[in-house]
Amino acid sequence: MASSAAGVSSSSGLLAVLLLLCVVVAVAVAADDGAGLTKFKVYWHDVVAGPKPTATRVAQVPSSNASSTFFGAVVAIDDPLTSAAASGSAEVGRAQGS
Repeated sequence: MASSAAGVSSSSGLLAVLLLLCVVVAVAVAADDGAGLTKFKVYWHDVVAGPKPTATRVAQVPSSNASSTFFGAVVAIDDPLTSAAASGSAEVGRAQGS
């Protein structure tokens, strides 16, 4: 008798978990209607050398003087953002900061 009661209890638990899973999936599908969602992609062009760099070191520790990775340095940026990967494409914005 005890084994049949345990079987009923475990199937009730499994049924409850499946029901909860169905509710979660239904709510997620209903919430993902796409309304009000805007996606856009921009390309960030960081130029660190040459005649017109867009990123420059403003502070650093002495051990980073010979580093090409800028690790340990504070860098100020004014980088163009474009709608295509080519650096000559039309600028749609700027990324600025340090």
